[in-house]
Amino acid sequence: MTSLAVSANTNISLELQRFCVKFFARPPAEIDDAKFIDIFHEWIRRQALSGILIDVADYLHLYNGPGVMLISHEANLSMDRAENRLGLMYQRKTSQPATLAQRILAAIEVTLTACRLLEQEPLLNGDLKFSGDEFVFVANDRLLAPNNDATYKALHDELETVAQCLYANADIESQHRSEDPRERFSVFIKSSTPTIDIESLLANVHRRPH
Repeated sequence: MTSLAVSANTNISLELQRFCVKFFARPPAEIDDAKFIDIFHEWIRRQALSGILIDVADYLHLYNGPGVMLISHEANLSMDRAENRLGLMYQRKTSQPATLAQRILAAIEVTLTACRLLEQEPLLNGDLKFSGDEFVFVANDRLLAPNNDATYKALHDELETVAQCLYANADIESQHRSEDPRERFSVFIKSSTPTIDIESLLANVHRRPH
């Protein structure tokens, strides 16, 4: 296992509740984003994911924005095109008990379940597939988790625990994207296994201790 960074003692990992995870679509993913409006409304009708699904918001008018967003009480899910990379973004809004690693893995489980539903969605004709070998973690709390190396070190142990569970102890690489204080703290984590699929990741997450 390749270590992510040097650990540091802090309370950031205990207090951080608002964060995002994103899994990316495999290229090419030529998708009509408007289809997600109907798909997400159907998910609300049958409550297809855990949590309380409430509404759909259309941000397709924003360039490289969140696209179509599925709103729930606990979190938002969106087909996000930030940095010209289509992917499914999960944004946690409410607090949870347990460790940060457990909270991140719970978010990843919901996100991967949604990825699987989208891969199987008849309206998309099999045109959308997700790459399981990489994801991004974003701390959505600039005050608690400023975008700097100290935060990266503080979250080391929790992120490494998540990576070990998700990728079954494969070698990983991580990248703290930027220390620009205007940006949110974000880390890209990539597995050395390039062809891992969503089902395999879900199986790994389901095996985690609760």
